[in-house]
Order: sequence, then C-alpha cells, then structure tokens
Amino acid sequence: MLLRGGDSEKSIKAQLYKLNVYGPGSFFKAHVDTPRGDNMFGSLVVVLPTKHEGGSLVFRHRGQECVFDTAAAVSSEATPHGAFVAFFSDVEHEVLEVKSGYRVTLTYNLYFVDHPKQSVNLGVAPAAGDPLLDVASAMSELLATPSVLPKGGLLAFRLWHKYPITPSKTILSDVSKCLKGADKRLKEACTSLSLKTSLKILYKYQEKSDLDVEVACLFDSYETGFAKHSHVDGLIYGLLYRYKGKCTLTYDFPEEYPDVDLNDRLIKYTKPVLWFNASKNEQRINQFQTKYMAYGNEAQLDTIYHDLYLVVEVQPFEERAESTA
Repeated sequence: MLLRGGDSEKSIKAQLYKLNVYGPGSFFKAHVDTPRGDNMFGSLVVVLPTKHEGGSLVFRHRGQECVFDTAAAVSSEATPHGAFVAFFSDVEHEVLEVKSGYRVTLTYNLYFVDHPKQSVNLGVAPAAGDPLLDVASAMSELLATPSVLPKGGLLAFRLWHKYPITPSKTILSDVSKCLKGADKRLKEACTSLSLKTSLKILYKYQEKSDLDVEVACLFDSYETGFAKHSHVDGLIYGLLYRYKGKCTLTYDFPEEYPDVDLNDRLIKYTKPVLWFNASKNEQRINQFQTKYMAYGNEAQLDTIYHDLYLVVEVQPFEERAESTA
C-alpha cells in the first residue's frame, strides 16, 4: 500500500500529466519516470474502462517484480469500471504489448506540498515477516554491543529508494520529511530510540594522488567539485575550508584510522562508519559525476535521482551504556 494515515508534515497533490492511448502492438520499454522537481515522489495511473488484451504494467525494484493486469482490472465485473495503480517514481516499470483493443490511461504526477489540511504518511504497511518490523530492537541490540564503534562513529544505511535532487536548491533535511516506504520506517525506528539522524550524499575521491587509502566523504548537500583535487594537500584544503562543516571524511570500521600523513586538523572531521544495505561496491555508488542522467519518459537536466544515506550518529559505548542504565 503506497499511502497510509499518520503524522507526516506533508500533504499530496496529484497533477494531470498525460493521456496515453495504446492500440494493438503498442508498448513502452522499461524506464523510470522523469523527476519533475525534488518534491515529486510518485505517479498515479488511472486505467479507463476500455476493453483490451495485454498492456499489463510490470514493476521492478531491487530484484522484486510485480504485474498489474490492466485488462483484467477493468473487465472483472459486468458493468464498466476503471482501475488505478500508484507507485514510487524511481521504481522501474514497463507497459507490455497490447494484443487487441485500446488501453487508455490518465497519468498523474504525485507531489508533496507543505501546510497540509489533513496530514498523511507516505509509508508502507509492513507485511508479516518484514525484517523492518524488528529493526528498532535489532539496532538497540547492536548499540548495546561493546565492540561496535566503542569510541563512537556512524551507522550509514543506503536508502532503499532513490530521491529526486535539484542541485541548485534541494535541502537534504527537507528530503528527510519525504521518505518513502521502508526508508521512512527505518527513520521512525531510529527516532523511537532517540538516535540523531541525517541524510547524506556519498562521494568518493577518485583521482590518483599520494593517498594510500580510499577516501569517501559524506556530504550534507550535492557538490560539484569534490573530485577535482589532484593531490592530498588540495583534498585537505577543500575539506577544511571549502567544505568545512558540510562533510565528514570516513573510514570503514573496524579498520584503524588511515595511516597516512593527513593534516592533524582533519582528524576531527574523520569518523569510523559501519555500512548497511550496500555491498562494498555499492557503498561508492555516488562517485562524483558532472553529467546529469536522463530518464525513460523524458530527458530532464534540472532534477536527477540520487542515492542517499540515512546516517546515524553513535556515541562512545560508555555513554551509550550510561544512557540505558
């Protein structure tokens, strides 16, 4: 279920985008919807009661697939009636070939809007067996383990969904109020444990330099110049001055602090991190790129989908133990 009641600070606006008529032989290849602003989160497709065969909508996300049979949905009863489906806009989908008749749909873009008359919560009702049902207790148990970040550090969860970012104006703290599905439930679990969270964009320092370690940095905003430094002094200068207070240099826990001649002032910006929901390669998915990506139903150069991380600040174990004593 895409929508459920709750305590969100946002309301929802549906804006008509397009009328689509698919005749015999028509189809639409797999794509994700073009983001039309950083407040767009999903799409609504209304299927009008026209008789047709084929034309099913197929959805794919993170290895899962489901099919919405539009032909069966509008012909399952004796009297004509429509049908609808709503989905998050970063979910890949395609329209299979129409075999006969005409498949007619209205597509609406779904946006968050401020100052709701009636609050809504863009979560997903958890199903039985959903591991996120126990995420709060699992996280509590993790933080009660002395060997986990004993001197403090970060937990970094790669979010399940991608989110639209407009580089010139998007504020990540605003995006945190618009999380979707499992991402929202994860943040709620952290809040229930009184953990401080924030959204970050991950960048990797890719250029060849005299650094012997992989440098990854969690930023508070979309940046365009992180990878331009050609040597370690330039990187240190950037982190200390250009990006001061906007980024955190990381190293993978339980590895030791990188044995490299970094400026002493840089140490306070460097923290150990435990990564979740990502393989070693996927942790680096937001390597710096200057080009914008184009999406399936229309090219867009202003707003792009981005992978984000929910970052949890973890206190040293002694402080954690005192707070739960």
